[in-house]
Amino acid sequence: MYNSGDQENDDMPTPAADPTTEPIPTPSDADAMAALDYTSRYYLGMSAEKFLSLLDSGEISASDQDRIPGLSRVLDMLAMVRC
Repeated sequence: MYNSGDQENDDMPTPAADPTTEPIPTPSDADAMAALDYTSRYYLGMSAEKFLSLLDSGEISASDQDRIPGLSRVLDMLAMVRC
């Protein structure tokens, strides 16, 4: 956790890793797809493959977030698969 130097935060630990020099771990393609599949099934009741098919065909889009509950959560996960 970040230590701002405030008196009341002095007992908080400082970060173990230096974010400017250590790489951020990224999931493998298989792990990213599994996470998207889990999220898509949980929020939309469909597999990641079905979700991606509907997204690619234009049947659903980011503009549907108000109409489809949970779509924004699945779209957030999409960046791991399609970056």
